[in-house]
Parts: sequence; structure tokens; C-alpha cells
Amino acid sequence: MKHVLALLTGLFFVLMTFNLSHAEEPEVTVEEATKVIEAEIESFQPDFEFYGLWDDAIIEHETDLYDITDNIIAYYFLLKVKGEDVGYYIISADKDYSPVLEFGGTPGKSGFDEQNSDDRVYYFGGQKYLMAEDAEEIKHKIKVLQQKNSSSSRETKNIDADNINQAIKSLSLNKDPNAKSQWENYLNAGDFGIQSLPEKYALNIPYIYQRTPGINGPESACGPTALAMAVEYLSDIGLDVRDASYWGGDVKLVNALRNFLGTDGWGTTSGNMSYFTTKYLNIEMNGWTVSSKNANSSGAINIYKDRVVSSRPPLVMWDIPKLIPWPDAEVRWHWNTGSAYRESNGQFQFGVKDPEFNSSRTVYYSWSANDAGFHIIHYTN
Repeated sequence: MKHVLALLTGLFFVLMTFNLSHAEEPEVTVEEATKVIEAEIESFQPDFEFYGLWDDAIIEHETDLYDITDNIIAYYFLLKVKGEDVGYYIISADKDYSPVLEFGGTPGKSGFDEQNSDDRVYYFGGQKYLMAEDAEEIKHKIKVLQQKNSSSSRETKNIDADNINQAIKSLSLNKDPNAKSQWENYLNAGDFGIQSLPEKYALNIPYIYQRTPGINGPESACGPTALAMAVEYLSDIGLDVRDASYWGGDVKLVNALRNFLGTDGWGTTSGNMSYFTTKYLNIEMNGWTVSSKNANSSGAINIYKDRVVSSRPPLVMWDIPKLIPWPDAEVRWHWNTGSAYRESNGQFQFGVKDPEFNSSRTVYYSWSANDAGFHIIHYTN
């Protein structure tokens, strides 16, 4: 019996060692990721929104973020000033991805504060993340969701139960062929900030919160709210549009746009946003044209930059996969108002105002890491 117990004990430790060694060590250390944040903050120029706000911030590593293979894909940091959370960064832990995946001036990434002590955060970029004990739980959730899918024509494409790998493959960041040179620039920045100053541009977009009391269907009001912010900006720069003053305030503007866009409990479709935005802008002014562009298509970045520089804030539509636990289960898309961009060491970051965050601070995302998960609605006249 002793020999059997010894054998079983030995086998247990072998299996434990195998399981522990199965996950790969992250290529980037927390210290290196911290250095990236320090270099970023040091690079800010006086005309940048966050200039001076984080100079004395303490950078705290809050938690590791995982991919679907249970490897650490990124680090989540909070910025603290006098004990208060004033911003956050998500930095890649793999040098095949852009260093700065996301950052913002909100107290933290929306939803991350809901993490249970036993759960890991599985991060897939942008608005896509899940919390679970391990990757197997996520795979189980995918199977359960497949079983619950209805036959409604408005449903997103069902996940093929016989090919779970296809669904899992969609839960990943995009690798950047230029990432390694970006990492080299950040990590060799020295004491004088990053080597090349970023090109940047930002618009002073007025902020509207989609859950402001009085807004109809607040859970699915991101589309009309994002458009309302753009309309208010166009009005602020002197263009003739039906703004909040025409309707009697921000709430009534959002509700009017909800009706105009045909928004329902599912949210606002891309087709409706393109078609009806054209109609709306042309009520008072002629010559507006509106188009849609996938973020991963040729020329998309230049279009985004051009619209921001020309004071025509583009609208950003994130696709929310059915298995992502969005605050309201029926919503399939999430809309932001494009307001800014910056380029740093070959990495393009786009900034948005998010109507769900209840904060006027801009949130920046890596374009290359997320371009398979969103597209833009852009317009000109």
C-alpha cells in the first residue's frame, strides 16, 4: 500500500508540474510594461488632453489579463494620485502585439471592477473581455450559449457547436508586424521620453451620458447618444444642424435621434446609422454624404485621421459578440464618438468618447490590435 501511495503521490506531482509548466511565461515583465507607461506619460505635450495630469501618478499593477490559452496576454495598471484612481493602462505582455493596447482617463476600465477574487480576466481587445476561473469555463459558456441561441433573424451568426475552435479564434488580439520595433523604441527611451514625439489631434466633443434620466431605452441608446455628441460638436463649430437647442436639451436630442435612427432594443444597426445620419444632417444643410468603413480595410486609418482633423468626428461601432456579457444582453453593438488620435513610435491610437462610461475623459485604443472588431461611420460635406 505504501508503494501505491508513493506512486500516486509522485504521479500527482508530475501532473501538477506539467499543468503549471503548460502556461508560458510572459515575454514582457511587469517592470518593462511599467516603463512603457512612464515613457508614454513623459511624451505628453502641452496640447494633449492628459498633459500634466499624471506626472505624479503612482503606477500600480492591478491584475494580469489572459488569453484563451490561459497565458498572460497583457497587464492592467491603475494610475493613482493622492490615493485616487485617475486613469488606467493596458499594456501587452507579448512583443508580437502593440505595446499600448488601451488607456483612458476614467478611474479604471469599465466593468473590470466586477472581477471576483477567484476569476481571471480574459481580454480580447476593446470592448471584448470575459471573467472566468479558467479557459475551460469560457469554452463551456460558448457551448451553453450555442444551445440557447434562438432562430430569430436578428440574431448574430450562431457559433458552430462542432467547431468551437472557430469561435475561440475570434477571441484574440491582432498581432502587429511592427510591434517589435515599437517595443524597442519604448524600452530604450532613456530619461528623455520616447524617441519620436507623437503626432496627435483632438476635438473638444461635448459629452452626453446614455443613461441620463429621461433618455428612452438607455440600455440601447449608445447609437443615438454617440450621434448626438457629434451633432452637438458640429453645432458648436457653427454648422447648421438640428442640435439640442432645437429639440430642447440633450435628452430630447437623444430621444429624437433614437426615433430617427430606428433604434430598438437591439441597438442601432450600422446600415441605419449610415442611411439616417445622411438624412438628418441634410435637413438643414445640403451636401452631406455618409459612408461606412471597416477598420481593417485599406485607408481606414487615414480616413479616421482626416475626419478628426477636418472637425467631422467619425462614429465608431464595436461588434459585441454574443458570448460577451455586455451590461444589457440584447444589445449587439456599442457606439462611440471618435474624438482624437495620436501616433507614438509607429503605433496608431484612436481616441473616443464612450456614452456608457459616464465620464468625459477620452479613452484610447490601439488600432492594430482591435481593427477586426469595429468599423467607422464617417461623413463629410
